[in-house]
Amino acid sequence: MNIRSQTDSQPVAQRGFTLLEFIVTLSVASLLVVAATPAFQETTRENRMRGEISQLEGALNLARLEAMRRNNRVTVCAAADPNASQVCKTDGSGWSTGWIVFSDLDGDRTLDAGDELIRVYDRMESGLTLDKNGNADWVQFRASGASTGSASTFRLCDERGFDSSTLAILSNIGRISIVKGPADPRPTAQRPFTSCP
Repeated sequence: MNIRSQTDSQPVAQRGFTLLEFIVTLSVASLLVVAATPAFQETTRENRMRGEISQLEGALNLARLEAMRRNNRVTVCAAADPNASQVCKTDGSGWSTGWIVFSDLDGDRTLDAGDELIRVYDRMESGLTLDKNGNADWVQFRASGASTGSASTFRLCDERGFDSSTLAILSNIGRISIVKGPADPRPTAQRPFTSCP
């Protein structure tokens, strides 16, 4: 008696890809990766810039609110090494090294006896530069929430240059506006920055 199974009479279905299908799929995937890489890099740069300018905006808002809450002056200043010395810079070399926020009882823009350190902000990621107009190393808020002195503009740049820069504009009353560098709403003659270092 000859017994045949059903599988012997039916062709066996093959599973998997042929070499040609695999090569075509790999080629299409490679093209998609190559096409998406520049957009991904641009998105990464934008997110990095957005994160850093948000840190600055948060520090300025914190200082303003603390000045009103404490009914005293609060200073934000660039620091050479915010975690080690917590000393304000005075050389106008920029804010990329980090900054500190502190109550400034005597208003001298120096963290000294009687002043309270409120928050420390670390060094920015490499490749980013943060400057303030007039090379000033500090911003101070009065108990009213207004900033001491004139309005300030901070400029955040990366390797792409001024067209991709972000500005944080601080008004005399303490309001902060964030704009892209080329979109600065002020007349050209009143803009403190028109390029990146």
